[in-house]
Amino acid sequence: MNGLDIMDSIGNIDPKFIESAENSKIKKERKTKRISTKTWELLAASICLVALVGVIYIISRNTPEPPTPNTSGFANNDVDVSTAKGVYIPAAQMPAGLSGNASADMIGLVVYRGKIYTESEFYDLVYRGNTYKENEYYDLEGTLKLEPLLDEYLGKATGKIDEWSDKKEYETDFASTLGGSVYSVDGYSTDFRICIKNEYTDDDGTKHLSITFMDRLNGITLTTGKDLFEDRLQISGNIESIAWQSHNDWNYAIKNYHELDMNSKQWTEFMNAVDAAEFEYLWSENNLSSIYNNEKQLHLILNMKDGTQVPLRLIAGGYVGYEPLGWYFVKVPEDTFNALYSMCTE
Repeated sequence: MNGLDIMDSIGNIDPKFIESAENSKIKKERKTKRISTKTWELLAASICLVALVGVIYIISRNTPEPPTPNTSGFANNDVDVSTAKGVYIPAAQMPAGLSGNASADMIGLVVYRGKIYTESEFYDLVYRGNTYKENEYYDLEGTLKLEPLLDEYLGKATGKIDEWSDKKEYETDFASTLGGSVYSVDGYSTDFRICIKNEYTDDDGTKHLSITFMDRLNGITLTTGKDLFEDRLQISGNIESIAWQSHNDWNYAIKNYHELDMNSKQWTEFMNAVDAAEFEYLWSENNLSSIYNNEKQLHLILNMKDGTQVPLRLIAGGYVGYEPLGWYFVKVPEDTFNALYSMCTE
């Protein structure tokens, strides 16, 4: 039994979770908080399971990521992701208890109108009552952001879903792995994006407001980049600034960002090419050398006018993807792609 067989035996694991296993302390702490006390007790009591986790960790460091067309992180049902044009991303499959994907409780998800929304971006805002107006929240730089985006209150996320949850528990709206108040997001369709709001006080007594964006990126067909980057993410005309970072910095959560010095005409030409390009599922044995080569990819952070961020992943050869979507990319003409890519690597 090789590494991939072991991972298959406990349920498919989304590549983006394996690749970013050593991401920032913040992400680790947030994921850790989502594991129930019962889970930790059982893990501590099971020597065999601990040993298996150790094996999986070693595998994740040394074995190419397995193909998982279902980017929600749930079990893959051998769905053909190819269509005549573009790709069909299959609907997320509910895990049937522990026999399903044991990492399901690690994935930020919420059920709304019978659809599964998974975590895309997380924002932690700080309340500065002694400095700014009462009840106004600010990010760490002191800029008022994001809260005005919370639109209509939709309901209360239960936060009770874990790896032992029965399939029926996923059939109820607002069943979720993290609790909080669910809102629509101003300017975005609820068919694509909603968010979960929470308030908490840290160990220093500072009040925080956390907003977790939840995107529905399954059970949909994406033909061209416009279907995602414009119709859903609404990128064009809404960008305030653009930064980039190397893949190595991104992979190890090193916050080493560089401003992208690109004029509006050049960016418009790039986005026009992205919007017109067709989607494809990038994973294949032929692409492994690019996927695992730090020098052949980088990451863009689009700082939007509404205070949000859109993370893009660029892989040499003309591939552009939305990070939360996994291995679904559009492929733009290399001359257009390289014009931008070279600005970040020279």
